[in-house]
Amino acid sequence: MAQIANSSNGARPTGRAALKPGVISWLLQRVTAVFIAVVLFVHVWQIHFISEKKVTFDLVADRLRSPGWVAVDLVLLALLLYHALNGVRSIILDFGISHTMERFLYWGFILAGLSAWALGVLFLVPFLINR
Repeated sequence: MAQIANSSNGARPTGRAALKPGVISWLLQRVTAVFIAVVLFVHVWQIHFISEKKVTFDLVADRLRSPGWVAVDLVLLALLLYHALNGVRSIILDFGISHTMERFLYWGFILAGLSAWALGVLFLVPFLINR
């Protein structure tokens, strides 16, 4: 059982009370931001500074024939989609919408995010198949 301490002494809730959906959403927003920054830095560094070749479509297509590059791109896409859609959702929730609209927004953004990610898979997987 969660123990909610008296707020007058400055103590915070413990147990399940500390892990409400809003807290998890807030935490995941920060975690995805850190991962996006790291993965994007490595991605850009690899493409523009380590490679000695000029970036062309053929070079990108060559790299996308590697399962590692496709995996990194799909993970980066998933992180970006979650971070962007969760951020927009948080902004909309700050305006104070009804619980019904909040649930509709939640499932709508999940559907939009999964659809966009599936589209990314649809565009990236053919590079692996045509190796």
